[in-house]
Amino acid sequence: MEELEARLHRFAQGGDAVGRCGELVVFVAGGVPGERVKVKLRERHRRYAKGTVADVLEPSGERVASPCPVFGQCGGCQWQMLEYGAQLRWKQELVKEALARIGGLEDVPVHPVMGMKDPWRYRNKGQHPVSTKGARVTAGYYRRGSHEVIDIDSCPIQHPLVDGVMKAARRRLERRHIPIYDEATHRGIVRHLVIRASFSWPQAQLTIVSRTRRAMVALARQLREDVPELVSIVQNVNKQRTNLILGPEYKTLSGRAWVSERIRPFVYRLSSSSFFQVNPTQTEVLCREAVDAAALTGTERVIDVYAGVGTLSLFMAERARRVEGVENMASAVKDARKNVRLNGATNISFHLGDAGSALGRFDRCDVIVLDPPRKGCDPGALRAIAALRPRRIVYVSCEPVTLARDLGRLAEAGYRTEAVQPIDMFPQTYHIECVARVVRA
Repeated sequence: MEELEARLHRFAQGGDAVGRCGELVVFVAGGVPGERVKVKLRERHRRYAKGTVADVLEPSGERVASPCPVFGQCGGCQWQMLEYGAQLRWKQELVKEALARIGGLEDVPVHPVMGMKDPWRYRNKGQHPVSTKGARVTAGYYRRGSHEVIDIDSCPIQHPLVDGVMKAARRRLERRHIPIYDEATHRGIVRHLVIRASFSWPQAQLTIVSRTRRAMVALARQLREDVPELVSIVQNVNKQRTNLILGPEYKTLSGRAWVSERIRPFVYRLSSSSFFQVNPTQTEVLCREAVDAAALTGTERVIDVYAGVGTLSLFMAERARRVEGVENMASAVKDARKNVRLNGATNISFHLGDAGSALGRFDRCDVIVLDPPRKGCDPGALRAIAALRPRRIVYVSCEPVTLARDLGRLAEAGYRTEAVQPIDMFPQTYHIECVARVVRA
């Protein structure tokens, strides 16, 4: 493979460091701005190239040693080599850059990132692909840019119970000789192990993703004996030849269908299929920041779009007159309604449907809360929001690029972004969560 030298000067969206070698722009995985590095290229084009650090010739003072033995191989983390304070500063810069370049919002204040005291062991969930190496079953994360499974015993950013369940499941799959799925041939059975651990109680849930409906009740029983904290084992059936992890079918194999989590002061029941933030510690910070951004006085009608299991809805309902949640996943709406009853809230309702059509059912609201997936809001939802003309919009985003795009579209519809507060939900990676305060101009 071709190698070249480059001086790195900034990070790009996506987490790679950017440098130059003559007229060639080089994107370098594992590099830190300020360094001179030798780069092993994996692809080269006329004006730019992509590669990884082969050798650090002049290290940055912000480079640190990673505690993970597979960092640089595993695709889960990009920035374990970067001192945590520098991670926060660069994430703030990436948000500013996206707002200016994509949204035309260079004058919007972007506050310093709200980081964690301990930026390790924060994830409550692991989605582990399963493979084989000879007679051994392997489970872990994909190698960056490929579907080769990097076998791991422990991940330093996820809850130790997730590690424990993964190792127990891998061991039992091997002993029981259950066929492991092969992407190339579309044969075998077990595809993924999706594990969620509670940070509030000693409990975990395992979802075994399989290609067929073959029952795994005996496996589930043994796993609950191996790991007493496993209160829920679910089978998900994904028959498709696809990169999507989960299929449409769920069956509870052992225990109950949910695990519990507390984001103070609320308790949430989470089924296997429902989305929940992966960092419970920072989720409370996020929810408090979103409530502050809503500037509620107790008289407002709030619509929580992309409401999920009601995480933000419950926080908003403490200060609003009424909250209407909109969500397009039936299992999440079911969980959300259970969570409302569980917490004794009486001023929240949930509506099943996609954002654009569901918003069309309402004739007015004071505040809209948006927490869309990474791809951002669909144009129909933004048009429906503009038609409702809420006084204030709180936009929660895990992707600065689509946040900037949507804030730009809201500006065209007569809204002004007052400020953006980044919150570090994903230490050791380039990912960043943001809460944007948007008002009608």
